[in-house]
Amino acid sequence: MSASPDERSCYALEYSVGPGGARLGDVHAHGDLAQLRAGIDAHYGGADWIDPYLIMWYGAMLQLWVFDQGSLIAEIDLHPFLRTGDEVWDRTLARLLGYQQGTEPEDMEEPAWNDMDNLLQLYGFDCGQALPLLTRVFELRDRAVTGDSAALAEYEDLVYALERPADAGESSDAQFTLDWDAIAAVVPPLTGPVLSEGWVTVSLPPDVRAVYEKRPSYLAVDESTRLHVGWNDLEFGFDEVEDPLDM
Repeated sequence: MSASPDERSCYALEYSVGPGGARLGDVHAHGDLAQLRAGIDAHYGGADWIDPYLIMWYGAMLQLWVFDQGSLIAEIDLHPFLRTGDEVWDRTLARLLGYQQGTEPEDMEEPAWNDMDNLLQLYGFDCGQALPLLTRVFELRDRAVTGDSAALAEYEDLVYALERPADAGESSDAQFTLDWDAIAAVVPPLTGPVLSEGWVTVSLPPDVRAVYEKRPSYLAVDESTRLHVGWNDLEFGFDEVEDPLDM
């Protein structure tokens, strides 16, 4: 007996923002991790599909949902697997996202995210170019916490400047990618019939859905969501794939 659409297994990678100033509701569904990666690269036209602006300014969701035989068995935040091409910038990005998400402990009276927000505004859509400056600012902040007054003064000069420092440098070659090898090492394998064509119905458990309604996730909007193989545009519906249940 073949599996029903509710019982098939798949990986669903959600790359989303919104709704708000930026709107994006992409969910890519495949029954194989290698096919998921290939499908995403093909859809966006290459490996550099992750927008630093959406990640660093809007805190875009980058999440891998693992559904096995109809049940959610893993939810993996992919932000820790982001790579910039420079290990120092990788650490800076991770720390920035930690403050953004509220997981990094504060160490000064003025919250770090407020200060980083001031700096990112100087770069507009080119947030990736702020990485060298953010790296320097984090170094100064760490020294200031230990009582280094000179570091604190330089830190405040950089944070409260109304223009980019002339000697800050720019990281125009920063390219946000995912470390797929590291992801593959932690992602649980799928069992049972996997999604290879057509549609599947997925749902988040009530407790998980409640968490991601606040974050938010497009998979948490309704009790269940219909996904087809490949790119699902849950924001605008531009993928234009007809659901047989609607026929």
